[in-house]
Amino acid sequence: MGSKTYEEFMREDLADPEARASWEACAVGRALGIWLITYRIDHGLEFDQLAERLGLDSDGLADLEEGDQDPPAAALLELSRQLDTAIVLRVERGVPGEAVETITIDARQAQAA
Repeated sequence: MGSKTYEEFMREDLADPEARASWEACAVGRALGIWLITYRIDHGLEFDQLAERLGLDSDGLADLEEGDQDPPAAALLELSRQLDTAIVLRVERGVPGEAVETITIDARQAQAA
């Protein structure tokens, strides 16, 4: 018996309405977690360095990177402000590629307005 691909596993798992609702409820959180890890790597920052830059303790940054909860909009704006950069999130709902949204948070624009 062959192993399932990630897409096959997700299709099967998300066929359950309860599992799908739970998965989609944290779609923005997952996207932010991926964005933060990518930002940290791209900028050569250690985990603790990024936490300090954001004014978070290690647990706070770990929670954001895990992406188990969608953050409030105010938190996204504050992250953008503290890092002085736009945060562009690729939010996937459902199975990979099924429904993709791009969300851009840029506190620099809000400050200039």
